[in-house]
Amino acid sequence: MTHCSSLSVSRYMRLAALGSLALFAGSSALALAGEFEQHAAHNHGRLTLNVAVDAQLFQVELDAPAINVVGFEHAPANAAETQRIADAEQWLRSGRNIVAVPPSAGCSLQAVQFEGPAWSAEPHDGEHGDYHVTFRYRCRAPAALNWFEPWLLQRLIGVQQTIVNIITPSLQTSRTLGPDDKRVSLR
Repeated sequence: MTHCSSLSVSRYMRLAALGSLALFAGSSALALAGEFEQHAAHNHGRLTLNVAVDAQLFQVELDAPAINVVGFEHAPANAAETQRIADAEQWLRSGRNIVAVPPSAGCSLQAVQFEGPAWSAEPHDGEHGDYHVTFRYRCRAPAALNWFEPWLLQRLIGVQQTIVNIITPSLQTSRTLGPDDKRVSLR
């Protein structure tokens, strides 16, 4: 993989992941062409992590239904729900305790891109709320980046399945994690 700028890695990662998934599914890449700019399908209990390693960049994208982040998908109905949203969004924006990597990789958080739901004033108006958050890390020794642990899964609510799409210089794959999976290989 050639070096991509930090702004283009997210787009490259989605394109490569979708292309890779199309090959695994036996589907035509043309059939997915219209989906390249779209986020993962909204399914409660199921979220997607897109992971890319490129040169010294390690990037993790989270696509998750709001119900799995805050426990509901409507405008907050009371102070407790308002606080639950504020706490979850502060945590996601901070980038703390999101993933663990081998300490020898020397990775440090560089940026967080956050997109949360537009909460509707009408409860249960048929709209689904999603969180799309990208965590970008710079790693001093990317060769040591053999695995990561998705710590964020411990804090999310009711996650039954996590799809992990991985793009590295030597690997393009998709894995499904169950509730007991704690570490994901990047090799």
